[in-house]
Amino acid sequence: MATVLALICIFLAGSGSTAPPADTLFVSETSFGSFEQATRITVSPEGKVYVIDSKRNAVLIYKSPQDSPSVLGGYGWTATTFDRPTGVATDGLNIYVSDYGNHRIQRFDRYSNLLSSLFTRDSTYAPARFGYPAGVELSNQGDLIILDSENLRIVEFSSDSRFERSFGDLNKAGGKLQNPVKVCSEGDQYVYVLEKNKILEFDFYGNYLRSFAQDLHSDIVGGQSTPDGIAAVSADTLFWYNVDGTVGSETPLRTLLAEEPIVSVTDIAFFGNRMFVLTPHRCHIFKLEPVYH
Repeated sequence: MATVLALICIFLAGSGSTAPPADTLFVSETSFGSFEQATRITVSPEGKVYVIDSKRNAVLIYKSPQDSPSVLGGYGWTATTFDRPTGVATDGLNIYVSDYGNHRIQRFDRYSNLLSSLFTRDSTYAPARFGYPAGVELSNQGDLIILDSENLRIVEFSSDSRFERSFGDLNKAGGKLQNPVKVCSEGDQYVYVLEKNKILEFDFYGNYLRSFAQDLHSDIVGGQSTPDGIAAVSADTLFWYNVDGTVGSETPLRTLLAEEPIVSVTDIAFFGNRMFVLTPHRCHIFKLEPVYH
């Protein structure tokens, strides 16, 4: 396997460090997958990898990168099929999939058996409605955080599907959603909405805190939050932002060497000291090795 020669300043994901970021050497370990059009990636607490292949309208589930995946979904309108899945979140026991075209969130158990469906587009209670869910995230307590692209807001439900709150649809000092692409959460403290040209930060109760990353030279397509900050990727660059919203690093993805050139990226995820870089057709795994001076 090729070794990544690029040195960037980035926190070691999941380390919990609040010190300035250390120089980190990326080492390309392996790659996996043969996707038609991969768009999103999530890694469960036990290390299972979930990849959305939008052209297949399916979620591919890998027990490990070396294993053949199980396939959840396929195109359709039945309880176990999807019309453009846009996000996947899991706590290891439950799997949640945002089903964009069917206006719902589907919940499965760890064996891919359907447990429940959340659909509120026809609800008489307007704040609880969501139409075209563009993503889904879980809090530490199991609350569902849904990115509603129809009403341009975040809608939150408890683990038993009770409506909690909606936010991001009021123009409060810049806290209104405009071009959202993904939602991330950090524990039960922060909710981040990645937009094409900025990142919005809210507290867990929906209060707008700030915006940052407005100086990007290319549109954000994906990203992942960690206790140390948030990584955002455009099609050709990895951006790292510290917890205070300041820039940690910026690295062109063309500098990352792998067994095949990485020319376009759709999403990113972290598990321990591994970084998963998702491209439309393959996922590349890099080990983050801190280099101290």
